[in-house]
Amino acid sequence: MRKFIDSIDTILTILEALESSEGACSVRRIEDLTGVPKSTAHRILQELTSIGWTYQDEDDKNYYIGLKFLSLANEWRANLDIVRRIDPMLRNVSKRCAQSAFLNIIDGERAVCLHKVESENIVRVSSIIGEGYAFHAGASGKTLLAYAPQQLVEKVLSQKLEAFTPFTVTDPEVLKEELKTIRETGHCETVEERDPGVAAISFHVELPGISTIMALTVAGTRFDYERDRDMWLSALNEEIGKPVSG
Repeated sequence: MRKFIDSIDTILTILEALESSEGACSVRRIEDLTGVPKSTAHRILQELTSIGWTYQDEDDKNYYIGLKFLSLANEWRANLDIVRRIDPMLRNVSKRCAQSAFLNIIDGERAVCLHKVESENIVRVSSIIGEGYAFHAGASGKTLLAYAPQQLVEKVLSQKLEAFTPFTVTDPEVLKEELKTIRETGHCETVEERDPGVAAISFHVELPGISTIMALTVAGTRFDYERDRDMWLSALNEEIGKPVSG
């Protein structure tokens, strides 16, 4: 394990040196900047180049940061901007509903939680940031899928839909109709579809200049939902309707 961690550290050190340099770097320059032996740096750079993380100029043989690295860096910066702009809205919704609130996005072909504000209730809904979950079960996944590219929608509908609880929708035709309704209303409500005893309301949310597909979700116990449903809807509606600073 120690050897594996050391290898990762060496790779990151080389990438950081390339990213912080003003231009291209030779293998010798990488050795000077990082202390990584020239032979090791050359081998790692060759491997990184083969998968698009670095680029080698054919003429001078110097190395640059690759498009894949830049793409991921830009995505990371965009996600940070989303969190910064959505955080006040998320906190207001959580406070008004006295429940956990989540910002969920589509990341490739996954639905993931990007940001969350958990309630202080003893019994509360939680989620792991960055963890993927099913599109077809739960309010946030369905809301994201309703606004997803058609290719992704068709892929999900063509697959076996796992039943997480007795209330999970596993019929593709039923799910297809639900997605249509979500697009018409802009939100989705589910009860015990993914986790027993849990209910949620999720709204599609857009930000100026952001193309990421997003859903803002409030989740709590089924009892809380049945008691406070109208208040959850009102809070989400009002917060999403407010201007979001850039």
